[in-house]
Amino acid sequence: MKQKVSNNTSNKEKDKNKIKENGKINVKEVQKKLDEDVVIMSCNSSNNLHLPIIDLKFSDNCFAALLDTGANVSLIQPSALEKIKEQNKVTFVSRSVRIHTLNNNTLPYHSAVNIKFRIGNKWFSNLFFVTQTNWSSKYSIILGYDFIQKNCIVLDISNQKILIEKQSFGFYEDTSRNSSPSLSADTESSQVRLVNNVTILPNSSRILKLKISDSFTNEKDVVYIPSCNADISINESIHNVDNSGNIITIAENNTSNKITLRKNSKLGQVHSTTDFIFRDSNDFDEEPNEILQVNTLTADEITTLRREELNADDFNLEHLNETEKNEILKLLMQNFKVFSKSYQTLGYTDVITPEFKLLHNFPIQTKPYPIPKIAHDFAKQEIQKLLEAGIIEPSTSNYSFPIIFVKKKSD
Repeated sequence: MKQKVSNNTSNKEKDKNKIKENGKINVKEVQKKLDEDVVIMSCNSSNNLHLPIIDLKFSDNCFAALLDTGANVSLIQPSALEKIKEQNKVTFVSRSVRIHTLNNNTLPYHSAVNIKFRIGNKWFSNLFFVTQTNWSSKYSIILGYDFIQKNCIVLDISNQKILIEKQSFGFYEDTSRNSSPSLSADTESSQVRLVNNVTILPNSSRILKLKISDSFTNEKDVVYIPSCNADISINESIHNVDNSGNIITIAENNTSNKITLRKNSKLGQVHSTTDFIFRDSNDFDEEPNEILQVNTLTADEITTLRREELNADDFNLEHLNETEKNEILKLLMQNFKVFSKSYQTLGYTDVITPEFKLLHNFPIQTKPYPIPKIAHDFAKQEIQKLLEAGIIEPSTSNYSFPIIFVKKKSD
């Protein structure tokens, strides 16, 4: 909003006399007067209102965002985008813009991206313009008027909260934020606390037992939303409540230092699955950006490698007579394109499209059962081969798939 420095009537008359002296315009006084007209946000005024800052969740990452009705577009800092890209799908969009601030400074523009995120338990998708440099230490994202208008968000300044449909979320105070804040919509009854002291070694993970409040002990399943913490990764997931009113989850230490979690530490909150708003698979229109191949090789390169890899000794034709063996072998070698002997030469097919139908949009947390230690090295080798071939990639979601070893038959 635009706010002028207050002046009484006598001051206004003096200003007029200063601006016009001897029938001439005093340029310096005009500039001084113009400088008194300042454009400010209501949250920066002296009425002590809180900044409309809320948490946005991107998988395991949590970032502070400013809701700014004075911004025409939504912005994101490059440092935040780099972290988000590690675990989330980011779609780059072709845009050419100039970003001007209120005082007519220009922010160097980098790119535009579409990203999905969550506020509380509700999903959103929005276009963000990425700047080349960071511009704030208090918040990494600005949700502009484009986002506010599109989603019919109401800013209740007097009560220091925003309204999204029937849900409300409080602002953060304009002070240094706690290292692991809970969501604004939390209540004490939904808090989750650690049952025992736990020490997590650097770059490793530990199983945590968490105690939920008595109001949720009758629930069969609950949705666990961990607190935001840059040092520890805990996935959001659906948990089964045991007879003691506890749930089990896994925490990963992202640092090179040992981390100790104390008993009764607040590590997030739980929600009833019946009250939670789950995202529909067709809530957002996906932009097709898939590359129709499963590795880094082209179709021609795969064909060439298959021809080079295949040889007559790969086929056991001893049960055939010599004539049959030669005819079958000739047929097989002529059709070398259908044989793949390595991960690197696996190809793409659109005959069958894999489809995963889930009951909800949260992974179910189960107790992990590690593979035998004797198989660790073999598993790492096979995973590395698949990664190098481009068949699999590091996880970009809260879901994980177990490694299952299958013993081949001797024959």
